[in-house]
Amino acid sequence: MLYPGVVIAHSEFPEDQWSLLSPEGVFCPGRILSRQEYVALWQNGPNGQIFYEAINQPMENRGSVQYRFLMAAGDDVIDITLTLTNLENQPLKEVMVDLCLMGVRAGHFYDPDYTRTFVITHKGLSPVAEFIASPERPVFRKAGRTSDSMHFFGPPNTFWIITPEELARNIVMTQSVDRKWTVGFGWEDLSMAACNSELAHGCIHADPYLGDINPGQSVTMAGKIYITPQSPEKLLDRFESEMKST
Repeated sequence: MLYPGVVIAHSEFPEDQWSLLSPEGVFCPGRILSRQEYVALWQNGPNGQIFYEAINQPMENRGSVQYRFLMAAGDDVIDITLTLTNLENQPLKEVMVDLCLMGVRAGHFYDPDYTRTFVITHKGLSPVAEFIASPERPVFRKAGRTSDSMHFFGPPNTFWIITPEELARNIVMTQSVDRKWTVGFGWEDLSMAACNSELAHGCIHADPYLGDINPGQSVTMAGKIYITPQSPEKLLDRFESEMKST
């Protein structure tokens, strides 16, 4: 299976690397529209941007979608833009894109027990360890979203566990071991977030909700990846402020 990913690094942590898998899958109720059925040919764009465009190769019960992903790096944030186009002759409902930020090679941040990985629920900002113990792999649905597009993560699949806790915000964060830095991954709107502590991955997922996409229609979603010397509380405030101005 092909993984159209890109490696992310920060000058403050020259030995650390993150891998962004973009995407691992595209889903709508009852269908897996894409699971890396293409090769991502990354290109250089203006002003230091990188991007790729691809059309997946439809397989049995798979969709026909065009995918465009763009990244523009700043000092402590990467602006990301996702565009998905429906190439079918029927509407796609409640579309969700699964994206994985793998941090197992980022030793200053890798969190084996979820005590430094944070989500925001009705309880506020909380470490994932409050809801589930590692090495289980929790999935958190965004409040107000159905689970219909999350079928890949639910039964009979036992790799992931869909928790009863619902997300109240659109970002998932991991704090550094020394608690001085935070990695954040979020979008304008989420379907779900997830995390996996095992040594082969050490990842967080922030999966944007694109909604219904009519035939020939394109939907664009803005997101951000942060590697910043801020606390999770400060980063949450910053993320929400910056998303409002997107």
